[in-house]
Amino acid sequence: MKCSACGKFMAAAEGVTCPKCDRKSHRACVKVPEGVQVQPTWLCPDCKIRTPRKSDQNTPVRGLNSENIIKQGEEKPQSPVAQGLKESELAF
Repeated sequence: MKCSACGKFMAAAEGVTCPKCDRKSHRACVKVPEGVQVQPTWLCPDCKIRTPRKSDQNTPVRGLNSENIIKQGEEKPQSPVAQGLKESELAF
């Protein structure tokens, strides 16, 4: 059988199997150390990417303040170049 991560052939005993998609991968390819038992909730990288994240409404949004929030119906401010200013006129 082939490793689903690297595509190289492997023996069934030297890999781990994803419980969701039944793909087999080398332990090293999916960063599972030798001798560690895989938890039933473990997913291969492909399945983990495809699993939707939980929505947590209590997570704060960083980097936003009242100055850089565009309200509905307002136009987005144009960049200095879009306003017709030349690069030599811009103060850096």
